[in-house]
Amino acid sequence: MSAAVDGPKLQVLICHTHADAGFATELAEGLEFDGRCKVTMPALPDSEDSKTARGDLIAAADIVVFVLSPPAVASALFNWEAEFAGGMSKLMQPVLLQPLDAGAVPATLAALNPVRFDGGHTFMEGLKILVGLLPADVGWLQDHTALSVRALQWASAGRPASLLLTAEETGGAKNWTVARPDDAPKPSDLHLEFISACEMADKLPTSEDSAVPEEQQENVTPAANPQSLKKANKFYAIISILLAIVAGLAAWQAWETQKKIAEVNKQIDAQRQIAELSKVTMAIQRERIEEAIKTINPSLCTQAQKVTSLLATTSDPNAWDLNYDVFWNLYEGPMIALEQLYGTLSETERSPVADAMIAFGKFAGTRGEPYEARVAGLPRPDLLEHAARITTTCKKVNTPAKN
Repeated sequence: MSAAVDGPKLQVLICHTHADAGFATELAEGLEFDGRCKVTMPALPDSEDSKTARGDLIAAADIVVFVLSPPAVASALFNWEAEFAGGMSKLMQPVLLQPLDAGAVPATLAALNPVRFDGGHTFMEGLKILVGLLPADVGWLQDHTALSVRALQWASAGRPASLLLTAEETGGAKNWTVARPDDAPKPSDLHLEFISACEMADKLPTSEDSAVPEEQQENVTPAANPQSLKKANKFYAIISILLAIVAGLAAWQAWETQKKIAEVNKQIDAQRQIAELSKVTMAIQRERIEEAIKTINPSLCTQAQKVTSLLATTSDPNAWDLNYDVFWNLYEGPMIALEQLYGTLSETERSPVADAMIAFGKFAGTRGEPYEARVAGLPRPDLLEHAARITTTCKKVNTPAKN
């Protein structure tokens, strides 16, 4: 018998393909029988035109359940739904209907443990496990959903001021970011951008505040803080750079980054007088940047150690010339982006790996001139000490600190 549950129910969205509709219907009935859930199953056409409606349904859901099967992972729309839900920082739960190769699962779902309904796992066993994974405290999660809907409406409409939160709602949203339970999904980038825009708008002068006598107008200090503009601009630029680094750690992504920076600058200019970002928002932004540095450093270190060790030991001119160019691309691409991340956290702090790479570059030679750098002969034992410093530094920055 269904359990009686007082108060609002969890809004559950089941994403599936038409081939799995029968299973999805049975799963929805099982979840609603538990009494804590209200389940939505989109009946939408398989077309690009349905993406807006699918995105609205995902934003309005507290939990998104993805039914994994060969037809599902082969569907472009199913993969888009998984990526969109990940971008909205939704609480997601995959369920495995049929066996799949690990590489076939969408990237945003691959790291999550699916509830098994395949093979010898019965439906009731899987349903019991799925119900047991439902969060007990739903208040924060439902606020996450409400803000997702408001933020998506604001972004889809072109970010108009008319769709921003009131001052009271903004205060509640800021408190919501701080009160996040440990097992809850983090606020998405769109959440943070929306809350920041609301806070900035709240601090803009009203028409009454701006009614200053003409003779005093030249002495009025603008509400906008140049340092605030600089920090906001730098934060959004670094987020764009992060996407490029994690995707490929490739220097040629700089052009795309510049486009994103220009777009962010246009949005900031349109806000006119922006007050200093709140300490709460900045703390969350700092946490994300620090996590990004931890993600980037191991991959960057692996490349740096490999190429510098080879340059110090190889006697093959062809290998030297190839890796010489790789070193300088690394030096002037991802390394610069990493320095920008460190610069966002501190105006004086530098990346230890970058310092070691700079020292190596000073002794290696000049960019674009691999022949001149090896003309005196190979190998280059004079580079061994500097290559070893890079290896030692990488071990230090990538080794977790002991309490």
